[in-house]
Amino acid sequence: MKAKPIKGKLTEKRKTALQEVMADGFKPTLTTILTSPKHGIHLYEPGFAT
Repeated sequence: MKAKPIKGKLTEKRKTALQEVMADGFKPTLTTILTSPKHGIHLYEPGFAT
């Protein structure tokens, strides 16, 4: 199993980072999102929905 961290403070930066690692053939199967209470989880769902 390979693990690749995808980091970014802005949603667009995270999406770009995800697209870059997927372009190399990496297919994520599990994600863990750490966020502060002031950021709603709903902001992350569209980036990971398939």
